[in-house]
Amino acid sequence: MKLLLSKIFIISLVVCSIRPALAQQLCLNPMQVDRSVEVSEVGLLPMGELLSAPGFDQPFLDFGMGSKTILTVSDGKLREFTEAPMSSWNRRFPTIISQNDDTIWAYTNVRPALFQLDAETGAFVRHLISDTPGLRGFSHPDWRREHEDRTINRRNRGDGPIYAYVGDKLFKIVAGELEEATVPPTWSAGDSVPIDFPGVGVFAHVKGQIWFRRNDAQEWHMIASIKDLLSLYSQSPFSIFQVRYEEETDNIWIMLEDRVMVGRLDQDSVAPVLDYQFAGDVVLHPPSGKVLAWAGEALTDQRNASPRQISGSAGLWEMSAGAPTRVPGFQAQPRLVNTVPLLSTLFHDPTQTTIVSHAGGFAAFDGETLRDIAELTPEGDRKPFLRKVAGRYFMRSWDSLAEITDDLDLRSISLPQSVEQRVELSFSPKLETFFLQSAGWETVYTSTDLVSFHEVQGDGTTIIGVIGEMPGEAAMLANSKHQVLLIQYCE
Repeated sequence: MKLLLSKIFIISLVVCSIRPALAQQLCLNPMQVDRSVEVSEVGLLPMGELLSAPGFDQPFLDFGMGSKTILTVSDGKLREFTEAPMSSWNRRFPTIISQNDDTIWAYTNVRPALFQLDAETGAFVRHLISDTPGLRGFSHPDWRREHEDRTINRRNRGDGPIYAYVGDKLFKIVAGELEEATVPPTWSAGDSVPIDFPGVGVFAHVKGQIWFRRNDAQEWHMIASIKDLLSLYSQSPFSIFQVRYEEETDNIWIMLEDRVMVGRLDQDSVAPVLDYQFAGDVVLHPPSGKVLAWAGEALTDQRNASPRQISGSAGLWEMSAGAPTRVPGFQAQPRLVNTVPLLSTLFHDPTQTTIVSHAGGFAAFDGETLRDIAELTPEGDRKPFLRKVAGRYFMRSWDSLAEITDDLDLRSISLPQSVEQRVELSFSPKLETFFLQSAGWETVYTSTDLVSFHEVQGDGTTIIGVIGEMPGEAAMLANSKHQVLLIQYCE
């Protein structure tokens, strides 16, 4: 009898924890669909993507194979996106560029066209550069991912300058005008555009060669040669390109997807002199500026690459000037799945440490030494990943979610339902609410504290994806297999 009462008490606690609070109650509101919208027979996919532009009230929506065009929401209705910067022939997102003077640009390369956002009307206007004879397309030097968080895909957003390919030349767009760009001697039309790192210089990678010039110089100098991958199905060493320069010591680090190159850039030198390269996954510690790497294999053969390769035994190494040095303290082994490294890393601001996964759990680097964090050791065979959402830190595995506290302890989060498929966690700044969704659940849960959870009220439609926050209003966009819905405060 006591056991039965305890079970009833536990059940009542769970029910209370997910009962909606009236002040925060959210509802599913199915959207009207314009007749122009066509959905394929497979239905909408859960991996929908939402892109927005500052000052532009319409989102760009892509449901992959689930829909046949880019969609938007206008006047409360889901419809095909056909006005600037889109068109009926464009099946791909535009690239949105936010520049330092708050100018918002968008370009598309399906049929090359450049647009500028009119701040007064809130609409994109086609720019005259779009009509340049010989125009082949546009590009910008912003990279898709960074070592700080490799999970972020930035392919449709950027803050760098825009370049135009015109004929066999490259032009930089300056104040709405075309200005011919200075490029390395081996550059040809279609190659990557230069990357300007303020206070350091301009870099360019051309057919596996890395070139450099000072900001105010015209002459380019080749500083490294790295074999690139041309296969569409392979990672490229150049899918990440980051540079760190330490003015006090003249030390410089060039970080690619799979390696770090270390050298010096003297104030009066025309180009860096690189001493060595070290292959492996990169780990950064922002406060100290130190660059670490797990000893590993490069994506490509390095026998003919320069600078010279230095290898180390399995473990975490600091990319020190002159030669790498093993990180002191806890001697961690890399985290592997079969033989493939599986890195998860996160800078934890409250303790000013970088948390990094290793073979047995997680460790923290404070700028000097590495220490194991027993409190974050996962149970069983779990291989959790680190995530930062809304300024809070989480450890997520296939069937669990926990929060990393300010003192690097672990607070388990009791999920409102058992989990059969991975739980996705997102946050709406406008609603000040976390959203939890799993493909095995028939509803979406919200929480403001990740302690108590509330069901989103709706018509019983099974939500397969929470896509993102709507621009211009307090609402999250979600979808079932055959509907798109807004999650809003209930009326």
